[in-house]
Amino acid sequence: MKHFSASSPLRATTSSSPHLNGLIELSDLVQSALTPILPQNCVEQAIQPSHKTIDFPTSSVNLDSYSHIAVFAVGKASSSMCVAALKKLSSNLSTSTTPVSSFVLSKPSHVTDAENRYLKDCGTQISYGSHPVPDDDSTSASLELMEYCQSRPKRTLFLALVSGGTSALLTAPSPPLTTSHLSSVSSLLLKAGCDIVEMNKLRRCLDSAKGGGVLDWCLSSPSEGNSLHTLVISDVISDDCSFIGSGPTFLTSYNCVEALSTLDSALSATTIPEEGEDKKLLEEVREFLIDRGDKEMGGREREGYNEPSVISSNKMMIRSLEEKVREMGGRVKVLFDGDMEGEARKVGVALIDEVEKAGGEGGTFFLAGGETTVTFSGNTSGKGGRNQEMALAIAIELAQRGIGECCSTVCFGTDGNDGPTDAAGAVVDGDTVRRIWEAAEVDRGEAGDAIELAKAFLDRHDAYNYFKGSPYLIQCGATGTNVADVVVIRTY
Repeated sequence: MKHFSASSPLRATTSSSPHLNGLIELSDLVQSALTPILPQNCVEQAIQPSHKTIDFPTSSVNLDSYSHIAVFAVGKASSSMCVAALKKLSSNLSTSTTPVSSFVLSKPSHVTDAENRYLKDCGTQISYGSHPVPDDDSTSASLELMEYCQSRPKRTLFLALVSGGTSALLTAPSPPLTTSHLSSVSSLLLKAGCDIVEMNKLRRCLDSAKGGGVLDWCLSSPSEGNSLHTLVISDVISDDCSFIGSGPTFLTSYNCVEALSTLDSALSATTIPEEGEDKKLLEEVREFLIDRGDKEMGGREREGYNEPSVISSNKMMIRSLEEKVREMGGRVKVLFDGDMEGEARKVGVALIDEVEKAGGEGGTFFLAGGETTVTFSGNTSGKGGRNQEMALAIAIELAQRGIGECCSTVCFGTDGNDGPTDAAGAVVDGDTVRRIWEAAEVDRGEAGDAIELAKAFLDRHDAYNYFKGSPYLIQCGATGTNVADVVVIRTY
């Protein structure tokens, strides 16, 4: 995690601030709270092999019934989940004598060198896709995963490990749609500020891997004697497995009526250039949804299916933060227990409202968890993510209210990847906008003062470039998990 390095141009400016150490502590607090819910801990607890059996959270299997164990992991946390599962299986005598194969579908930046070496040593097949917008690599990698699942021998015990990011990484367009159709839809939904549930309701209508589609790859015939067990790290507010990764291994039934409504709303909220391919592709997607209408999809029972188990979530992250704060001797108030949602900048202001309303003594930590959205206005060329945008909105609000000496805030994406940037979020206080103005590290343009400059960057959704080069940007790299976002506001 990037802290206030000695080489930073803001170091001298902020060295006298009594809250400098507090900002650093907030960053450290969030990172330390992640540890208990990282895959190496939660996956290890969820897989309990013993003599001839493996116990999962909601099911148990007898290994005598199986000739093979196939572990496949998809999502931003896939490599770390797979490593943890393989280590746990190999540590037990019974499971270590059963042949095990494995497959990982991830984003390149989310596989560490150590994980890559371990997985290669285990013979794991590793494929890469794109996130947050799927591309041809996503489709090719998904085809490889389908072939992997379908080529396993009879009596295979499938263990699926699903985490956030799966919806873009696992992509199998329903004919006659193509990857280009799905890419255009994903880009549209992101620009329109759709939340993850809206996005995934639409995605599963366009993609044969979603809405339980992967069940067909593993459990196509009862005579094969296969079974499927799924462990899930949730990045969805409700922890509803039908929406986490668009529910690739979740048995569910649905139709496309809501999906069409979501698409129409997104089209109304976004300007699509008349020239270019997007308009044509989106019109074809709309026709596809109209054709499917209210036809019931999915829901076919399969022998060997087991309900997925959520083993890590945003609520668990909030519990971990509570515990860490109390260990520090601080007081805790939870504002959103995994259900924070809405427009990032508006939510940021609302959080400060709640903190002011609550009052109380200093040393209180206000916690919020969930996932906000950013709705792009016009054809902005800004760069950032929902956590950076919220942090900038909060920094402006604190400065405007003149309460900079009263609190500091961290807005953090738990996967270490906030939007299409190399940052996880930002940590700010009420003096941040002044310090950045005085450091003159960003182009002031026509701004007349610090707040006006910060607002200009916020208005064009350019929080990354506002914080870039400053010590306020959190750049920790991939964390190995993804349980949505957290905000911690500390009062003094």
